[in-house]
Amino acid sequence: MVRGWVTFPGATFAQDPEILRNAVDNHMPSYDWGIRAWVPVEQNDIAPDGATYVLEMSGDQINPPVGHAIYLVDAKSGKRRLVLSTGGPGPGRYWSGYTPGLGGPDNYATVGVYLTAVGGGSDVPEPVPGLWLLDPRTSSVRLIEGSHYWDVIGDGFAWTADYPAVVAGTVTKIYRLDLATGQVIVWYESKTSVRLISPTAEGGLLIGYGEEEGQGRLAVLDAPHTLTLLDSPPDFPVDSGSVLAQPGVWIAVQGGVALYMKGAGVRVMALSSSGNIIFPALLSDIGLTTSSKFDFTVYAFDNYFTGALTDAIGPMTFQLNQPHFIASPLVATVPIGGSTPYTVNSVAGGDLASPSQTGVLLMYRDARSGVEADAI
Repeated sequence: MVRGWVTFPGATFAQDPEILRNAVDNHMPSYDWGIRAWVPVEQNDIAPDGATYVLEMSGDQINPPVGHAIYLVDAKSGKRRLVLSTGGPGPGRYWSGYTPGLGGPDNYATVGVYLTAVGGGSDVPEPVPGLWLLDPRTSSVRLIEGSHYWDVIGDGFAWTADYPAVVAGTVTKIYRLDLATGQVIVWYESKTSVRLISPTAEGGLLIGYGEEEGQGRLAVLDAPHTLTLLDSPPDFPVDSGSVLAQPGVWIAVQGGVALYMKGAGVRVMALSSSGNIIFPALLSDIGLTTSSKFDFTVYAFDNYFTGALTDAIGPMTFQLNQPHFIASPLVATVPIGGSTPYTVNSVAGGDLASPSQTGVLLMYRDARSGVEADAI
């Protein structure tokens, strides 16, 4: 597995050659800022100070005859201590390494490790209502709330939703659990479809709104019964993954990553629209400045069968600080049957500095072959 760093802005990637210590199967490595090293578990399994992490393991050879164990691991030395040897919160119930619904890992907070459980006698375990807290110092487990299937945990709160298809209703109810007091309140109700994405640093919740109706938007619930739609494209391609980490909520999008910060909205930090990753080069790396006039060519290769060069556009001439045209907004989306204002202005001297910039490219989604684009 390749690990490394994406630098913003610019979205440049550098592979980290450091060897992963104490590697284990069935876990995704992440970076522990407390010890400044990679550790073999997911980010939410690392203690807030980075000194330790929890490791959940299952199998016939693990803590027999239970077949399940949770260890507290010293992040630097890798030394393990068994902190939970019971299989689950009761007969026929088993601790689950993933919260139901979203599949996110358990959350290691300052007060302990939040756990969920599954049960049922079938081959497909079903979630068990409830959220438990494991104290890794004493190995004690206590039930915080036992009536809901909590999906998202973070920043002192847990979240879940009652969806109409599950409860045979017409309204989705979103609940918030205060992890300190155990109090559960209805945070929001909606007849429009919603999807829980991530808690925010301000105690709110980031959601997908209107996706089933074909008008998906990102929105934030900052206060009870208060929804704020965020400034993002109508069909913003959110994947299921997200993490609450400085300076906001990092969101997995198709082929890239975006960042939500309160007051700043959502910003795509790195994006590739294909299976290949695009790594922009710094101007200083190729001997250019913003006032340099340079030539470039775009090449297309067959990366499925032959690997051969199939097309080339160029050479084109451009100067970053003196384009031929400048548009507002830089990227615009036009809804089917609708319209979007799009202003294009010429720049003085740009016809000589950037003569290859000749118009506007329109791309049509889901168009048939041969009519995917137009140029103006």
